[in-house]
Amino acid sequence: MPADVTLTATTRQNLGSIQSTEALRGRTQSRLATGLKVASVIDDAIAYFQGRALGDRAMGLLETKDGIAGGIGSIKAAMEGLSGIEDIIVQMKGLALAAKSEASQITRHQLYRQYGELREQLDAVANDAHFNGMNLIGNPAANVQVRLSPLGAEPVSKLEIMGVTINAASLGLAPQTVDISAASWR
Repeated sequence: MPADVTLTATTRQNLGSIQSTEALRGRTQSRLATGLKVASVIDDAIAYFQGRALGDRAMGLLETKDGIAGGIGSIKAAMEGLSGIEDIIVQMKGLALAAKSEASQITRHQLYRQYGELREQLDAVANDAHFNGMNLIGNPAANVQVRLSPLGAEPVSKLEIMGVTINAASLGLAPQTVDISAASWR
């Protein structure tokens, strides 16, 4: 059996001081590592809970900001898609006008084929205009709901952005309604 260790009063006092200093050093290291002045309820209960409440509120505001940024991204993607669709429609109009003044049936048929290819491009542009899986102008169009108030806030403010299906058929550009290769179109 090991022998008992006997400490003098001075040694015991020095050992207690070393343990106390080590505990303070550990707490200081924890504060430095976390960046928190009050790391637990034991340090200062009121300051700890106030800090937690403010931290939770900041997280709620960050989540709201991310949601708003997502809504803006969806709208920007839809606007870029609509701009591309507008460019395609201008090209389609040019082909239709060219076919109207064209006397050759073969040339009109070639213009009609180009027109059909542009119709397909229009549908592709609409279906590719998405952000984070949400497409406001695709087929089917999605609705985006953006929360404007932080979680836990009352009243809850939300903005719903309604999508609209944009494609050649919804714009009245179906192939059976516009046939620039037909002789009757002249």
